[in-house]
Formats: sequence, C-alpha cells, structure tokens
Amino acid sequence: MRKNEKKMLWFGLLFLLGIIFTLYRVVSRVSDLHVRSEGKNALIVSITGTISFEMAERILKILERTEEDPSIKGIVVKLNSPGGTVGSSQEIYYALKKLREKGVKIVASMGDIAASGAYYIASAADTILANPGTITGSIGVIMNGFNIKDLIDKLGVRSVKIQSGKMKDLMSPFREMTGEEARYLQSLVMDSYEQFIKDILDNRKAKISREKLLRLADGRIFTGSIAKNEGLVDEIGGMSQAKDVMRKLVGSQDLIFVEPKEAMLSNMLSELMKNKNNAVEQFLKMHLNIPLMYYPGVWQ
Repeated sequence: MRKNEKKMLWFGLLFLLGIIFTLYRVVSRVSDLHVRSEGKNALIVSITGTISFEMAERILKILERTEEDPSIKGIVVKLNSPGGTVGSSQEIYYALKKLREKGVKIVASMGDIAASGAYYIASAADTILANPGTITGSIGVIMNGFNIKDLIDKLGVRSVKIQSGKMKDLMSPFREMTGEEARYLQSLVMDSYEQFIKDILDNRKAKISREKLLRLADGRIFTGSIAKNEGLVDEIGGMSQAKDVMRKLVGSQDLIFVEPKEAMLSNMLSELMKNKNNAVEQFLKMHLNIPLMYYPGVWQ
C-alpha cells in the first residue's frame, strides 16, 4: 500500500470515529429528555437493577430537566431493584423530595422487588404502591468484607504494608479486625442507618411511628401485602393503579404519561461495553468495604 493511501485510510478512520463520537454526544445529551405533550403530563421514570453512581447520574439528569418543565405535574417512579449504594440511593431520594416540595406529585410503583435502597427512594413519594407479592423492606445498612488470614498463614504468605495511620487498612483481608475497628465500623453503619430511618419518617411520620418503624427496620423483608398492613406501603396495585393514583393527586383525568426518550446509539454502545455475566461480581468488587443498602437475596 502506498504512503498516500495509508494516510487516506487513517484519515478516513479518524473521520469515521469523529462522526460516531459526535453522534454519541448528541444522542446522549437528548437521551434524558422526555417526550413532550401539550397539557398536563406525568413522567414515568424506571429504576431497574442495582442502584449505583452511574444509575443515579442518569436519573438525576432526567429529574433536573423535569424541574425545568412546567408541564410535568407528577412523576411515577417504577422500581424493580434490590437496592444499592447508600449515597446513590440518597441522591435520588433527595432529588425526588425536592421536586415534591415544589408541588410535583410523586408516586412509587414497586415491581418484583423494591428493597433497601429502593425502598429508601420510594419513601420520598406521596403514595407508595406495591403488588401483593412484591418483595420490599430490607430496611438497613450492611458492610461486606472477607478475611483470608488463615489461608495465607497456611500458604506461608506474609502481608507487608506501610500506612499513614492505624485505620488506613480497615477491613484488611490479611489480618483479624480489632475490637476498636469493629466498633468504629459499626458506628459508620449505624450512622447511615439513622439517616435511612430519619428520611423515611420525614415523609411517612403520619403513616408510621418511629417506634414501629424501628421494630420493622431490622433488615427483614416483606411481601407487598404485609408491607401495606405494617404502614410501609400505602396501596396494593401495579402500574395501572399507580397511574390512577397520579390522576387523582394531580386532579386531572386527562393527564398524559410520558417517558424519557431512549438513546439508541447510547444504549448500543453501552451494551457493547457491558458484561452482563459479571454484573454482580463487578458490583461486589467495586463496593466491598463500603456501606450498602441492598437485599442480597435477589440480584437483578
């Protein structure tokens, strides 16, 4: 191949990559915009799978644009999640709460599962609906880790470390945890737990007392029907009933339900980069040793 032909080939490839990148940026920017309709609208936002920073970032973009759109009178949050990281669950919760305080009606509709961090998000709603068999609850915080000291001792392996402070290697898998460290980590978990309890009660204190919530909030799970009887859920029903509740809250039977536009190119590129088979493994690797709000019995 001639020198000029090689240059043209490289130029063509770079030009093509430039076009793809530009399209990706453009489509990504509009991907979170919702389909506009005249009159009163209610936005449907789906939260599916483990709640992570990436998910929170996407949801927050949608909610920010909703805040700027006076035609959006309500948001139906579709939840099908076992929970996730504390900070990301809180970010979505506070964004929904902010919209609610500005007069936007919020309805949470639970699917197969809406546990732990997903329940945290749901508690920001005016009304929470669940199917009778929905798995919900799991109100609490957990911090995972592992210890392989006995194994490495048997193998004759020795860990060497240089650290700036005694707490820098908290939850190191290469040594036993000290009592002081366990108490410190327990205090972190309980601090996050108290934040969880406080935020639930901020929105649901008229529906459940602190004493009752604390009795229920020991990590146990509930079906949707039990959760309703206990005051954690307001009504039994699915998405159709959630829309009816939203129409009543907004006071309009002509309410139009809209959803965020799907960015085809963005989704295609995301699928190419995503390894579904290792989703749980990667989540655990990323979030070992930090507080989590999730129900480990079911993974999406």
